Amino acid sequence: MSDRARLFAANAFPVFAVIDGAICLAQPEFLRESAIALSMPTYILYILGLAKLLGGAVLLLPTSLLMKEWAYAGFAFWWVGGMMTHVFSGHAIGEFVPLTVIGIFLLLSFLEHRPRRAMVETIGG
Repeated sequence: MSDRARLFAANAFPVFAVIDGAICLAQPEFLRESAIALSMPTYILYILGLAKLLGGAVLLLPTSLLMKEWAYAGFAFWWVGGMMTHVFSGHAIGEFVPLTVIGIFLLLSFLEHRPRRAMVETIGG
């Protein structure tokens, strides 16, 4: 993989997370309606928006590998929770396509950042 492709793979998801976090904090009507349709309180958008902004910033800025690892863990929980919310709400399979694409970018970003060194430092002492 070329260096440009690696850079895109590593940064596409964090940039998306920051933009999506800002959109969640703005609470446009379509997001409020989506939250209500999923039986969620609309204030969840503030919580998710702030978490996405912070997580994306951790992944984009030069922070410790352990913080990046925790940010990826948070995004993984968010992604699995989003998938399960749609499954339990009985949505059609076509509605899973955007979340699946986001999951692929999350995985590519994680694999490209490779925060394994933080795990080794933690385990090795």
